[in-house]
Amino acid sequence: KKNYKGLMIDGGRLINILLLQIIFLILKKNVKVIKKYLTLENIFQSIHFKKIGCLSLDIDGNDYWILKKIINENILPEVIIVEYNASFLDKNISVPYDKNFNRKKKHFSGFYHGASLSAFYRLLNKFNYHLVKSIGGSNAIFINEELLKKTSLKSYLPKEIYQECYLRNKWSNSTAIEQYETIKHLKFENV
Repeated sequence: KKNYKGLMIDGGRLINILLLQIIFLILKKNVKVIKKYLTLENIFQSIHFKKIGCLSLDIDGNDYWILKKIINENILPEVIIVEYNASFLDKNISVPYDKNFNRKKKHFSGFYHGASLSAFYRLLNKFNYHLVKSIGGSNAIFINEELLKKTSLKSYLPKEIYQECYLRNKWSNSTAIEQYETIKHLKFENV
């Protein structure tokens, strides 16, 4: 409604970038779309602003490390939406940082990527963010303390709001526990 200004960074195929640019042009939205694979080394080549209303991360790999770098630079959005890995259960873990991370190459299952809901909670709680929603067992919404006070939203602990990923369970015909068993031998970072 306020014709926000946005930036979308996608490491995908060029055709996807072009389609997104066309969609935002048709919708008359001020959203710049860039094709770039984000790393810790290049994140601030694209993000040049300190004030962000909403930050959404879905990188399928280094999500935890990119978010940690952003907030450690004192860039503290009002709302943070992250894709969490329900296959990591209630463990405080992330995949190790790898600037060339590709979840399909790391493990055939596609279950090995990103970080757990508990890991994101632990990181963001230090910066006074509150976990307010889990969506479909794949996305979590955190809001800052100031925004929480202005709303009727409730703050949750990860164990209160964790969900298994419905779509992943369906396409893999397995549960989150079974998915973790498939990848538990791989390397993890306790965070």
